Amino acid sequence: MLMSRVIRFFVVAALLLAVSLPALADRETAGFFADRGEKALQAKDASGAEDHFRRALEEDETFAPARFGLARALIAAEMRDDGVVELKLAVEELAGDPEWKSTLRKARKLLDELDRNGAALRALVDTHVEGLVALAKKWMKKDTETAVRALRSALSLRPGHAKASVMIESLGLSAKGPPRSLFDGSSMTGWMEMGPPHWKLEGGVIIGDAKDSAYIGRSEASFEGDFDVLIEARLAASHQGAPYFALVPAYDGRDANYSLGLLKGKFLFQEDVDADTERDFYNRNPPNDFEAEDWHVYELRFRGTRVIALVDGQQIAVDEERADPSGGGFIGLKVQDCRVEIRRVEVVPR
Repeated sequence: MLMSRVIRFFVVAALLLAVSLPALADRETAGFFADRGEKALQAKDASGAEDHFRRALEEDETFAPARFGLARALIAAEMRDDGVVELKLAVEELAGDPEWKSTLRKARKLLDELDRNGAALRALVDTHVEGLVALAKKWMKKDTETAVRALRSALSLRPGHAKASVMIESLGLSAKGPPRSLFDGSSMTGWMEMGPPHWKLEGGVIIGDAKDSAYIGRSEASFEGDFDVLIEARLAASHQGAPYFALVPAYDGRDANYSLGLLKGKFLFQEDVDADTERDFYNRNPPNDFEAEDWHVYELRFRGTRVIALVDGQQIAVDEERADPSGGGFIGLKVQDCRVEIRRVEVVPR
């Protein structure tokens, strides 16, 4: 019994060692080639040094000192622009491990020496951004408009700035930019397949009117990744057949799209996978007090692997799975057997 336990212990230990050895070997091998790269640099062999540092990164791409070495090798080989790119990456990677603190100081010093004007500009921009964030914080409650303008300016200078992002998102706005209006109320600029007789501009609204079939117009611009898209629309008249209008994002210009709208008086949320396949997510009557002839906001939110449908800001169905989290397409507007009026079309990056 004791012997079997001892055997099991050594078997498990051997397995654990076997699993850990490749990782250790990769870092060890990377260190070996990085050392050879350093020696080549000392011997003024820039080409040889580059080869050794690249080999080190092939063995372990997370070994930041090798990235720093590659940057110096490229600079020594008079490939300054490529070297500065690698040097900036090295500074970011070295900052992620306290063990490389001294190497990080050397990398930052070299970057400042190579890019003194850039360093001075970065310092000025950083100071300006911090001033904008401080201004926004001061006016967040008393003057939201001023706070938003300050935060938008800060984020335009430093996209992804952590503090500015948190502050603007606390106001219910996107850190990636303001809403983008796809309809200015005065023209059909930016739209395709939106001409008469089925589409026209009248009285500051887009009018879709179809009596014999379904028609989809689309934006010239396409949108990928995470975003929100909405229309503000109302049903102006129903014709014989199956009255239907919808917001149609992630549209490939042919068959594939998501859609949210009103079909024969019911909310319809679905995906057209291709010409032959549809996935109906939600097809139900709206609340009793819902009047289709009034203005309502129909919105789809694309978030990673999910798609969320809302009407007037209220989620109407459970989140649905998104086949391609990074995918997207054009923004479409659909009309079928009805007359619809649309006065707002917006996309919000997320």
